Amino acid sequence: MTHHIVRRGTPLVGVLPLVLSLLLLIACSGPRDAVIPTDINRWDSDLRPVIDRLTGDDRRLAVAYLDRERQAASLSGQPVPAGVTVGQAIDLQRKFEQDQAKQRLQSRERQDQQEQARKEAEGRAAAVFGITLLDKKIIPADLASGNRSDQAAFTFQFANLSDQELREVKGDLHLSDSFFGTELKVIPLDYRDPLAPGESVTWTATIQLSPSAIIDQRVRNEELSQIKVVLTPDVVAFADGSMLDLPVAIAQP
Repeated sequence: MTHHIVRRGTPLVGVLPLVLSLLLLIACSGPRDAVIPTDINRWDSDLRPVIDRLTGDDRRLAVAYLDRERQAASLSGQPVPAGVTVGQAIDLQRKFEQDQAKQRLQSRERQDQQEQARKEAEGRAAAVFGITLLDKKIIPADLASGNRSDQAAFTFQFANLSDQELREVKGDLHLSDSFFGTELKVIPLDYRDPLAPGESVTWTATIQLSPSAIIDQRVRNEELSQIKVVLTPDVVAFADGSMLDLPVAIAQP
C-alpha cells in the first residue's frame, strides 16, 4: 500500500529566516528611528517612551526640536513636517543651534566693530570740538506757561580746538553718570553758528522730566560734577568746506 503525505502551509525551514529577520529588525530599531507623528496631540503618548530611551544631549535636542515645531505650528497654523524621525529631528536641532550660535557671534563682532568706530569718531570730534557742562538747572512745572512737568536746563560751553573755523557740528550729546556709567539723557545737537579757532560759546538745551521715570529722577538729583558729556558726531564741518573724517558705523542687519 502506498501512502501519500500531503504537506500543508509554509515549510518550517522557510519560516525561520523570516522570523529571525523580524526579530533582528526589532532589536536593531532604536529610538532615533521612530517617526514623529504629525498630530501634536499624540506626542505625549507616542513619543514620551521614545524620548525616555534617549541619552545625553540627544534627549535635550529632541525635546528642543519638538518645542520649536510646536510653537511654529501654533503661530502659523501649519502642520508639523511629516516623516521626520527622532534622529533627523536631533540632527536638525543641532544644526539650528549651531547656526544660531554663529549668528550671535557675528552679531557680537558687528557690535564690537560699531563700538570701536563710535569711540574713534568721538575721539576725533573731541580733539577739535571741546564740550564742557557748565550748569544744570531744574525748572519747576508751571501750568500757567503750559509746562506740565519739571524741566532740566543744561548749559554747555563749546570750544573750537582746531586751527580752522568750524561751520557745523551735528550729532548726539550723551550725558551719563561718570561713576557708574549709567546713561542719563541723549540730547540732539545741531550747532550751525561759525566758531573761530580758539573761540568758545555757551549753548543751553532744555528737556522735559517725567515724574514717573526713575532715570529722570537721577537726572534731577545728579551732581553737576558727576555728569559726563560725550559727543557722538554725525557731522563736523569746517568753513572751507572740508569735513572731519569720521569712521562709518557698520549698518545693523
